[in-house]
Amino acid sequence: ADGFFANACFAAQADCGDASAFVYPGATENCANIAVDNDCDGVTSAAEAADSTSYYVDGDVDGFGAGAATKSCSPIAGSVTSNTDCNDASNVVYPGAAENCANDGVDNDCDGEANADSEASNSVAYYADVDGDSFGVGTATMSCTSIAGSVTNSLDCNDSVVNYADTDNDGFGAGSPIPCGGVTNSTDGCPTDANKQSAGICGCGVADSDTNGNGTADCADVYLALTPSTTSLVAGGNFSVRVSSGSSLFAMGGMQLAMRFDTTNLELISVTPVVGGPFTVEIGEQIDNTAGTLRYAVGISDGDAGYQLASDLCDLHFAVRANAPLCGSTPLVTFGSVGTFTTRVVRVTGESQVPMVSNLASFNLDIIAPVLSGVPSNVSIAADAGSIYGAYVSGPTISASDNCDGALAVVGPTWPSDGMFPIGTTTLTWSATDSSGNIGTATRTITVANHQLLDLSMSFFGGMSAGSTRLIRVKAGADTQIVPVVFTVSGGVGSGSKTVQVPVAASYSCVSAKDTVHSITQSAAPMLSGVRYSASMVVRQGDSNDDDLIDIVDFGVFLTDRGGGKAADARSNFNSDALVNTADFTFLTLSFFRGGETCGAFNGAMPRERVSVRELRRTGQGELIAADLNGDGWVDLADMQLYMQLAGQ
Repeated sequence: ADGFFANACFAAQADCGDASAFVYPGATENCANIAVDNDCDGVTSAAEAADSTSYYVDGDVDGFGAGAATKSCSPIAGSVTSNTDCNDASNVVYPGAAENCANDGVDNDCDGEANADSEASNSVAYYADVDGDSFGVGTATMSCTSIAGSVTNSLDCNDSVVNYADTDNDGFGAGSPIPCGGVTNSTDGCPTDANKQSAGICGCGVADSDTNGNGTADCADVYLALTPSTTSLVAGGNFSVRVSSGSSLFAMGGMQLAMRFDTTNLELISVTPVVGGPFTVEIGEQIDNTAGTLRYAVGISDGDAGYQLASDLCDLHFAVRANAPLCGSTPLVTFGSVGTFTTRVVRVTGESQVPMVSNLASFNLDIIAPVLSGVPSNVSIAADAGSIYGAYVSGPTISASDNCDGALAVVGPTWPSDGMFPIGTTTLTWSATDSSGNIGTATRTITVANHQLLDLSMSFFGGMSAGSTRLIRVKAGADTQIVPVVFTVSGGVGSGSKTVQVPVAASYSCVSAKDTVHSITQSAAPMLSGVRYSASMVVRQGDSNDDDLIDIVDFGVFLTDRGGGKAADARSNFNSDALVNTADFTFLTLSFFRGGETCGAFNGAMPRERVSVRELRRTGQGELIAADLNGDGWVDLADMQLYMQLAGQ
């Protein structure tokens, strides 16, 4: 009686178990009769049972499974009913697992967060320590590693200042920083003595004393000092003097200055508090540039705490009077009383005390530059013979002296160790600077010319009557030049000398010279003489046409030139008298048929014994035809012999 028939006429609604009221199409499957096909669908499995359980594989055996579900009416070995494991390959990863710093980067508890710093059970809370006193403040940052600029406490009351314990309540701290209270300095050397901040002549725990007799305990003394903006003053310039204070046991709230200054050299323009210093309120100022005095009072603004640490207080601005050179001056500015007005410092609490003072040190008002001595003159010389580099110049000894500072160091170029300077111009500068900044300088040049010097000595073979200036052609290497040489006569010998500029060469094996209208070439081997070359030679005269030969052509020139009223250096006037005559013919006969030398050898041209009248006409030397004395159409030795016969009559 389950409402379904087993008759074939009702196949669509066929009851597969008409004997049981729990078996019919659409009946509920359940685990109790898992082997019965209750719903007549031909399948008997736990997958259809309404009361079966889903199981998931627990591969890492941590109690949490993952993957696809398997329906079962009984537990499945190696599976669990949870599928929330985010990593079934690790048994330390599952929902609710402990996070720790050792596995930072792993999401142990499967909450989607892999950073252990914020979840790890062993991470540390860090707090910002801005003032670096080892005490932090603010919100904690959890971290597995230390954080720079942070500490593990949040005890600081004010993270912008460092505080120190002030045990004796004197305003000065000591020891290590503390998180709250105290003071912002650690300068107390006597932390249990309220009268002292540091040990001194009194010492910690020793009775205070006033050994300097200024009415204030030594350890409570305040020291004032004067410091110039510069110690090198120049007349007509400006400078300032700063008044500074050392540290004080007590907070100072004011100061009055009684100053004196040298009016011969200085004029006081103004006084101003130091910008950023403790004193900002000027109470009074009186400058007297006639008497050289200053009365000045300055203090703190209402509500300011004053100063106890060393501080810059005020500046005195001076002009240096013109034409006021001064060396090693006595102090130009000093502390001193002006009438009954004295220098004092005033505590914030109102008590005043006499400070210990240090006056301005002596320094120079100097407008004169140092003087350099021993500086060489400018040098202009030829290159040394035997060298192609340059020339030797001996090194100077240079010193400097100053009107105020005495001897000074000289700064200058390094002189070559071998004294050699290259060809060209080298500029050298020396200087010395005095304590006032005045600079003395000296600049010199050493110019080494691109040539060397040859001292050439010459004498003429044969007797001379008078001196004359001759044009001498000098050849050294590839260089040929013509220079005038003055010849003088002594004992009938004509000689002259000349210093000739020659090209720079490491050596010369030979130089040559000749009188351009009187002699043939003579050569000599120069010698080194100090830093110059020297050469000496005897030259033979008789070459009137400058062909470096003494031959029949020169006889023709001689006859053409023969006569009186001649210049001492005239052509064919070999002995330099006023005549071209037989005396000059002697030079021809002494050296006839000779050619000039080219450094030890003849130059290759051969002197001629005769020349035809026809050739003379053809070559434009028709004036020499007069030398054909015998009229045979030739100028030759026969004509020379005939001349000698005629000259002897």
